[in-house]
Amino acid sequence: MALTALEIYKLLPKTNCKDCGFPTCLAFAMQLAAGKATIELCVHASEEAKEKLGAAAAPPLPKVVVGTGERAVVLGDETVLFRHEKTFYHPTAIAVSATDAMEPAAFAARMEAIRALSFERVGQRISVDLVAVRCASGDPAKYARAAAGALEATGLPLALLAPAGPLAAATTLAVGDVILLEAGLSFLGLGVQPPTPSWGGVILDSKPFLVYAPWTSLPPGLAIVLTVLAVNLVGEALAQASAGVRP
Repeated sequence: MALTALEIYKLLPKTNCKDCGFPTCLAFAMQLAAGKATIELCVHASEEAKEKLGAAAAPPLPKVVVGTGERAVVLGDETVLFRHEKTFYHPTAIAVSATDAMEPAAFAARMEAIRALSFERVGQRISVDLVAVRCASGDPAKYARAAAGALEATGLPLALLAPAGPLAAATTLAVGDVILLEAGLSFLGLGVQPPTPSWGGVILDSKPFLVYAPWTSLPPGLAIVLTVLAVNLVGEALAQASAGVRP
């Protein structure tokens, strides 16, 4: 909750030292209340005051990032709740939904329409920011394929709308594929770069010794196999549990 200038002033040292660049502590408090200054400018403020003012200055809408890279969508992190008070730095994202129960042709057509949708309104270019993939089939594997297809077709961040069971199962089943993909890319020198450790990178480092000491590649290889196997077993168990099937 925002504090008034008088409430902020009570937390300040009240020395009028001018080290903050303002003539008085009250003037500094007024600038803090208006959001035109930060408490870091006051070198004499106590840690308690900094903590209270930091909590009060925290945006009422927390920051949420959906996706990664250039197409990531940032929501929240605003200090206002109403558009007329101040410009929204992170506008509301636009999402179009699709379900995993759609026919393949209809699903592909929906993805194509999402990718093509773009128009200008009042000098602002508007397009789809997110794809909301709904789990209507209850099948974790089918839902995972639909999510992967939506990501591949549009390149947009995904909002996964599914019950906890199918979503957890689909996510777990995808982890094994990600581990194998990362290990393969690292072995080819295209993945994680040294000094960041990677099982694929360890196998690549042992490549010159395969003729004389082939066992050097055995530990990372076994680690990959056992990890992927364990993750897939957990995913299968979650899929069966979400479907009501006893293993």
